[in-house]
Amino acid sequence: MEQRKKEVGIRKVLGASVPDIMGLLSQENLRLIAVANIFAWPLGYFAMRMFLRNYPFRTSLGIDIFLLSAAAALGIAFLTIFYQTFKAGRANPAETLKCE
Repeated sequence: MEQRKKEVGIRKVLGASVPDIMGLLSQENLRLIAVANIFAWPLGYFAMRMFLRNYPFRTSLGIDIFLLSAAAALGIAFLTIFYQTFKAGRANPAETLKCE
C-alpha cells in the first residue's frame, strides 16, 4: 500500500469512494493469493506424502486440509489488506499528493 499511496490519492481526487478503492486493491491481491494456493497444493500434498511415508501410523491427506489452509490464508490476507486500504482510503489526498 505504501507504493500505491499516490494512486489512491489520485483516485480519491477523481471521485472514487473508499469502498471502490478497497475493492479494487483487495481484488488484485486476493487473486494472487488464490493463484499461489493453487500452485502450493500439489507441492504440499507430495511433500507431506513423502514425509508421512516414514511413519507406521499414517493419517489421510484430504482436500479439507488444503481448503482450510487456503481459507485461513485468504482470511488473514483479506483482513490485512482491508486495514491497509481503509487507512490509505481515509487519508487526505492532498497530503499523499503533496510529496511530488
